[in-house]
Amino acid sequence: MDKNLLIKLGERIRSLRKARNLSQEELAEKANLHFTYVGRIERGEANFSIGVLYRIAAALGVNIDNFFSFLAADKPLTQKDFLIFEIVHLIEDEKEEDIEAIEEFVKGALKWMKDKE
Repeated sequence: MDKNLLIKLGERIRSLRKARNLSQEELAEKANLHFTYVGRIERGEANFSIGVLYRIAAALGVNIDNFFSFLAADKPLTQKDFLIFEIVHLIEDEKEEDIEAIEEFVKGALKWMKDKE
């Protein structure tokens, strides 16, 4: 894998891990990896398989594509990004009509917040 890609993926993994308040040891345990391997991945020093990336994603509770969506943005993952991931993760398995109802609820809540200002 390209070194620059490894570094960027490692940065995304670290950002997600920290946003979840997990240590490298805790992430490694959840992903069934050695903590030094997780450290090497986060620093972009280790080549790893898509299977390892999948295990890390599962341990972090995100879809694997979340690692790649921020590569083009070339910015660190923020707490706001993490919260958006969480919201999407919470509703992604719901029925379409339920997601539409959630969308209307969120729109109403945002309008209420703006009106309150």
